[in-house]
Amino acid sequence: MRNRLFSKRQLVLIFIISLSIAFSPGRSPFASGQLVGVVCVAAQGTSTSGCPSAPVNFPRQALNTDLIVAINIQGSDALNGFRIFIKTDNAVLNPISADISNTLLAQPVLVLANCVNGAGTGCSLASGDGPGVVDVGAVSLAGLSNAPTTGGLFQITYNVVSTGFTTIDAVSGLCIGTSVTGLCVTITNGGATPNVETFQPSAPSPPDFLRISAPSSVITSIGVLTTFIATADDADMNTLTLTATGLPAGATFTTLGSNPVTGTFSFTPTGPVSASVMFTATDSVDHLTATATTGITVLPPPVLLGKISWTHHLSLAKNSNMQTWSAKVTNPGTETAYAIVTIQGTNGVLSFTAHSAIITLVGGAALEVPITQTFDTTSVGTKYHFTGTIMWGTSPTAIGMTSGNSKSGAFAVVA
Repeated sequence: MRNRLFSKRQLVLIFIISLSIAFSPGRSPFASGQLVGVVCVAAQGTSTSGCPSAPVNFPRQALNTDLIVAINIQGSDALNGFRIFIKTDNAVLNPISADISNTLLAQPVLVLANCVNGAGTGCSLASGDGPGVVDVGAVSLAGLSNAPTTGGLFQITYNVVSTGFTTIDAVSGLCIGTSVTGLCVTITNGGATPNVETFQPSAPSPPDFLRISAPSSVITSIGVLTTFIATADDADMNTLTLTATGLPAGATFTTLGSNPVTGTFSFTPTGPVSASVMFTATDSVDHLTATATTGITVLPPPVLLGKISWTHHLSLAKNSNMQTWSAKVTNPGTETAYAIVTIQGTNGVLSFTAHSAIITLVGGAALEVPITQTFDTTSVGTKYHFTGTIMWGTSPTAIGMTSGNSKSGAFAVVA
């Protein structure tokens, strides 16, 4: 069924090509049938670039960089169109796009397929389109090229997403009546039979990348020793260097090793800081670089939860069923901070959570903050154990940091 579907689709392509040649003055509607060319995977080139003498071994790439690959032809009989399916392991090299703007085909050119990873124009799942496959088909409405034909057919942009081995090759086993037996590579000439060609894939070489890793962001406080690690490595074991730029005043960055190389950032801030540090790994042998950026935010000293007072024997009759805590909250910094005190408790069966209102504390302020919680007769005769904590922030809409200190206590409930 797959072969029949492809054959019908190919007949439509041949019909369009035949029409274009029939109305092209001075052009023969038939190829000479004497030349056998090679379709190949090649380095990015021009519309006149041919094929390398041996399968191309692409240079190593940095992670998340793009590799542009050309699909070329060399020494072919006259042609006026093509339909080619190219595949990779998209967990290593993931195709992003295909481009025929640099094609050798004479303008105007009708694009019949531009399908990447199973999505786009003219996709044919029966013929092999899907993850890792680039399917491009086009025909020149101006007629045949001059034999022997050499040049670029189209280009593919890949993204390096992982290390590993992958070959850039043609899809096999899903197409019949093509230019290369067993492969989905068809070079058309306006006749019923396509040109006979050979195919040269890339070398099965890994796109071993230069890898760098560092945290994207670090949030710390004044007076807190802050450290983190940045690392870099690649597969060929060339000596690497790892450097840092944009370090805040007083910060240090020291490295150890050559591949992998590990760098330690160390900083004890003395005031608020907002900085962006760029780490750069360099392989001078292969002329590769990779970068990672860490945003560093230094916040004021944390708001502190101090002494808490409360009723140790809560009489529902005397206290209107309400327990009231009074918590001392201190802002040791110079910037205004916002905080919420939370009391959580349980008697082993029943639990409660009580919150204060949002507290505004200017720099250096210390406030007594009330927190209340009501109880009913189901709690009479029990004892609650509770813990008080505080959350704070530099904005009333962004209170999410803990102070690191807490207070605990207990009280009995009586009638």
